[in-house]
Amino acid sequence: MKNKKHSLTIVISCIFLGLTGCASEMNKESNISANKNESYTWNEVFSIPIKIKVQQMITGMAIGDKYSVLNPSDTNLHKVEHRYGPTPILAYWINHPKEGNFLIDAGLSKAFKKEGNYNKFMRSILSSMNVKTSQSGYKSAFEFILEKNITLNGIFFTHLHADHTSGARDFSNKVTLIFATNELDSMAIKTTGNHLEGKKSKKLNMTEGIKIPPFDYALDIFGDQSLWAVSTPGHSPDHLSYVINAEEGPVLITGDAIAYEAQLKYKINPTPFIHNYEKAVESINKLESFSKAFPSLKIFYGHDIKYSEATFK
Repeated sequence: MKNKKHSLTIVISCIFLGLTGCASEMNKESNISANKNESYTWNEVFSIPIKIKVQQMITGMAIGDKYSVLNPSDTNLHKVEHRYGPTPILAYWINHPKEGNFLIDAGLSKAFKKEGNYNKFMRSILSSMNVKTSQSGYKSAFEFILEKNITLNGIFFTHLHADHTSGARDFSNKVTLIFATNELDSMAIKTTGNHLEGKKSKKLNMTEGIKIPPFDYALDIFGDQSLWAVSTPGHSPDHLSYVINAEEGPVLITGDAIAYEAQLKYKINPTPFIHNYEKAVESINKLESFSKAFPSLKIFYGHDIKYSEATFK
């Protein structure tokens, strides 16, 4: 009973920020790993930028208490602005000159124009927290891609919480879903319904990545140093952040490792009731160290808008 209560607490703390379907219902998976004999520094990586485009999309809003995902004893908690204001649910379009078009996270499904596509369990949790989700005035990632008249090759995920995977359901089964090896745990399956059902997947084996301080594991996704997955666990079992080596300067997509800009600015830690609090704090510290080492770094936070609808070409 104690374990069930703890699991429910984790769900409640993550849901407001937060693949669905069971792994057995997905097509055969393949893994992505790297040559561990390679060695880089971020200065070396950023010295040769790549013509890769990144665009943020606001796919909808969630309205609830932002404090629910933060440490209630943190003395800087009050510095998080608009406690009960709308929280954006985001996705990112990545355009690579050779590899084509991808998303990082899928945001909300177009189904949120009406009733949405969260499962019954998710809806009951959100209702108990008095969190409301809306896509009014916004477009889903699917609608964005459709308007661009482009072919989507895959969706990279920072993690598998429903507000990051909902939109995956809109795309055809030809679109590959890509996430870290240990991310699809029982909690992800229970809380996220059918978002991944029928789709093929690839797993990023982060332990096969290389160490580029401050990160223990980094994977060069396309093999040209344009897009990197870096390991930032804690918010979820195998959470990822992404570094884009763009021509206009490096870009960091934190995912929910850092939900709000104020967390980084004032060192506000997350709620203790996430998947692994100690690892989450360690990940925040690494991201803080990375941001200080590269002051020109453009940072996209998990649920905050600093570069609203921004495009880096």
